[in-house]
Amino acid sequence: MKSFSFKYTGQWMMLTLLIVTFTMCKKEKDPEPSASKRITGYTVFMKDTLIMTCDLNYSGNLVTELVMYDTTSTVEQRIIIGYSGTQITGSTEYWNEDGTMSKYSSKEITGYSGANPNGIISRYYNASGNETSAYKTIYGYDGTLLKSAEEYQVFNGSWELNKTIAYFYDNSGKIVQQADTFMNYGHIITYKYDAGHMQEALQQNYTFGVKTNNSKITYENIGSLPSNRSLYDWISGAWVKSINEDYTYNSDGTLASTRTEWTESNFKYNVIYLYGDGSGNYRECLKTIGGVMILPGEPAPYPVKSTKSLPWTSLSGDLIFAPR
Repeated sequence: MKSFSFKYTGQWMMLTLLIVTFTMCKKEKDPEPSASKRITGYTVFMKDTLIMTCDLNYSGNLVTELVMYDTTSTVEQRIIIGYSGTQITGSTEYWNEDGTMSKYSSKEITGYSGANPNGIISRYYNASGNETSAYKTIYGYDGTLLKSAEEYQVFNGSWELNKTIAYFYDNSGKIVQQADTFMNYGHIITYKYDAGHMQEALQQNYTFGVKTNNSKITYENIGSLPSNRSLYDWISGAWVKSINEDYTYNSDGTLASTRTEWTESNFKYNVIYLYGDGSGNYRECLKTIGGVMILPGEPAPYPVKSTKSLPWTSLSGDLIFAPR
């Protein structure tokens, strides 16, 4: 595993588990996300100091490459998106820490069910280019709804099942629960809604049929747009807020920035998103380089695996808001 200053140890890992936007926007009418703008990059600030930039390169309306720079060092990261026609076939991630660009990981989509992948194989490599680990996820659908995910890892040369996740929905297609209870252990996430908007995601530990509180995320909205989400941990019989995240928007409804703050420390991250004219397939790319997520207006979770150093990835089962 490469040491990469983008991660900033535990705090950066937490950022990748819980990030994306706000500052209460007071408008006479809440705008809908623009269909004529596409994301061209973003910048990341830690305590108001620039620590990372990302540029997106396009061929026509297809994202072909993400280029990330650590402004505190000479580290560079590139993610190349592969296509067959307009359909994404996978991605390859490269790192440059010592003047040499080397392959860090690759993701291969093994097939599609409609517009969503029904299988992804992820491989990781050492500095010499040798494969060090491999993972596979197989997805099951009921129409367009993701119903199951089976996660495998290569062990002694063979694929072994690590986890099975089941997804449950109400009659309108909104997700209400997901559960991984492999070998009588795991987690259950239960979702609550208010006026059609997600209000809470409660995660509980599961041990031989007994559920105990673990953490929860609460959500606030301004009209149809998310304004805040907060992470709470269950500590000594009470909910204690650990992370607060706010969102701001441009006048055309595009996501402008996120501000994430750890409440028990002075640790803060700001992410500012940049846009240009035109259409793009950024959200489709999240299926290979993002994390299992739910996007505004799309209540079913996207079946994707997470990458550690991208600030739009999320806890499996969390609601996340990503720019278009």
